[in-house]
Amino acid sequence: MCGRTQLLVTWDALVALYRILPEPEPTGPTLPLAVLPRWSVAPTQPIPGVRFADGQRTLSYLRWGYPMMWLARKGKNPWGRPLINAKAEEASDKRTWSASLRDRRCVVPATGFYEWVKSGKKRFPVELSPTEGQVMHIAGIWQTFEKDGVPVDCVSLLTTAANPEASRVHDRMPVLLSEEGVAAWLDPSLDAAGIAALTQPAPAGTLKLRPVSTKLNHWSASGDDLAEADWTPGDGGAPSLGE
Repeated sequence: MCGRTQLLVTWDALVALYRILPEPEPTGPTLPLAVLPRWSVAPTQPIPGVRFADGQRTLSYLRWGYPMMWLARKGKNPWGRPLINAKAEEASDKRTWSASLRDRRCVVPATGFYEWVKSGKKRFPVELSPTEGQVMHIAGIWQTFEKDGVPVDCVSLLTTAANPEASRVHDRMPVLLSEEGVAAWLDPSLDAAGIAALTQPAPAGTLKLRPVSTKLNHWSASGDDLAEADWTPGDGGAPSLGE
């Protein structure tokens, strides 16, 4: 599961990192939560995605989460609880994901992601960030849906089994790509065997963990003070992070 990310870099830094032709950061009333850097990026919010089209990489905001379109046929809102993750091991066999995995792959940059450990009814957020470099490259898939007559590009993040560090807080983690893996993932000619090879758990030592502010328990949390932990693992009833 990956239900919250962090992106502490600017749009221009992403343009340079992914070697994209200069693209101005989108603005306007439809993107009120798309200001970078951001300590907390939540589902349904805009999240930058790198795609490949017409022989070059592009960078644009995507809405995090596929709508449950089958709910619309029952007269219910398909956009309220989006499908934010897809299991890499199962995606090729699922109608919801298979075409996107084959034809519409993207990369979602993040400087970290969050998981929660529990003690009773209390939840304690943990930041997982790269041990080397600042930005991790999360494998994603995307699709265009129509919302109120307007096309919306939506993204879901692929997950895989947790590596040794992530397993201290969860049994799943995002699929993380190396720099070489980014190029392969965006290559339209990538076949099923290549997809399977790229969606394995990250090597041991890829991630570091640290407690962060419980203000992150609310999806709307923002601000630099989120980095300041207000709990200590194993103290005051808070759970340990394991080893």
